[in-house]
Amino acid sequence: MSNANDQVAINFIKKQFKIAAQNSDMTEGILASYQGSFDSLDSASSSLEINLDKCNDILHVPLISASLARWELGENNYNIYRGFGPDTANLVAELDSDRLTIAKALGFPNLSDMHDYFKTAFGTPGLSIFEHINQIEAFENATSQHPHHSYLTEDLPFDSFPPQILGRLAGVKTPFLDSCIILCSKFLHHPMRWTAEFMELDTQWLNSQLSHN
Repeated sequence: MSNANDQVAINFIKKQFKIAAQNSDMTEGILASYQGSFDSLDSASSSLEINLDKCNDILHVPLISASLARWELGENNYNIYRGFGPDTANLVAELDSDRLTIAKALGFPNLSDMHDYFKTAFGTPGLSIFEHINQIEAFENATSQHPHHSYLTEDLPFDSFPPQILGRLAGVKTPFLDSCIILCSKFLHHPMRWTAEFMELDTQWLNSQLSHN
């Protein structure tokens, strides 16, 4: 939020987060400007690394996939982070495996997995993804009454489909990611236009981006 003095207060529940804000040429200036405002501010090798290392959609999409019927029926105060068992939570690990496979194929073999993400971002000590999710107090009041939530309408086309395209260009299989996209897209009331042809991506483009970064 801001006030009349143009001061901004930042409230957050995560202990660490990653942002892809500018191109690589501006990184040094950004670090110099903001270093004093953060306990720890580090640069990554590229914005591609940052985007492949984000985990919100890896958490949201599988849990929504497993609960779409309840969403469609408009169950009041339904919380996707509560009311499921360890097997459902393990779907998150399946999607995370596809993400890490894509990242490795693109030259980023050391990205955090979901266990590290929970420990670093939220400080939870769980031994499983199921335990981590249930230890995060911020999830207690995360509710919605219909399937057209941002976790579906935004995370699917903007966070799930681009990695699928990158996986195809890199020549790796993403079976669980493909399944989530197919299932969840059936609940969107508009066509999925984010195809490889629409984005005009090809192997030559991908190689040029990797070389640049």
